[in-house]
Amino acid sequence: MTGKHAYSDTELVVLAGSIEPVDGLIPADIWSVLLSQSRVVVRFTEKAVLTDATLQQLSQHPGLVGFGLDGPHSMTAIGVKQLQKCPAFTTLIYYSKTPLTPEVLRSFTDLDALQNLAINEQPVSRDLISLIAKAKKLRALHLYGTGVTDEDLTLIATLTSLETLHLEKTQVTDKGMLQIGKLAALRVLFLPETITDQGLEQLKSLTHLEKLFLTGAPGITETGLKSLKVHSGLNLLAVRNTAISPQAWADFAAALPGCKVIR
Repeated sequence: MTGKHAYSDTELVVLAGSIEPVDGLIPADIWSVLLSQSRVVVRFTEKAVLTDATLQQLSQHPGLVGFGLDGPHSMTAIGVKQLQKCPAFTTLIYYSKTPLTPEVLRSFTDLDALQNLAINEQPVSRDLISLIAKAKKLRALHLYGTGVTDEDLTLIATLTSLETLHLEKTQVTDKGMLQIGKLAALRVLFLPETITDQGLEQLKSLTHLEKLFLTGAPGITETGLKSLKVHSGLNLLAVRNTAISPQAWADFAAALPGCKVIR
């Protein structure tokens, strides 16, 4: 099936669970579909086992933008390096439960054009964060459920091209918001429920912020809501599980009439 990829306007081709590589190779009929797309992101589902042979095959697609991995794999740094043949490759969506080793991630971050990286519900070590911080062209970084800490954010704060950052279900606290405030290009930010008013105060420097997600943040009060009024370009605010009064919300709406609020 096809659809729009979340990071761009490229076509997303999904390999359904019933379609699996045979001896590591994508079946000819599916491969033909992929080749018919000028720019493509391939999503491997839980039943598709990706190997170095699969990466070698994918490297032959001139319009490969990236791939998503939900299931197990046996890919190595040798296989990943084959993707250097793909000038359009920018995206890795890693939802696999197979541990992402430093060797494999290093091979991806060595791809100078890597712009979009998602790692989901998998512990991320300090070594892995150090490697991610070397991908200076990253525009979108998803670290949902990875256990990232405030200390890790000192490295992430060096990714000055970041426009989208997901930190839900991490160990990040208000202290880490000082580092997030250094990401001047940030437009979309997802924060964990541990953030309070104090943390929001550290985000005033994010002058390009457009969307802020604070779903399930009981530590946000009317004081924190007021601090968000400085973000004149904010067009979406999602915040639930607070005790903010209707009058405070009305005042916020008057200050930022173009901001849609989900609460």
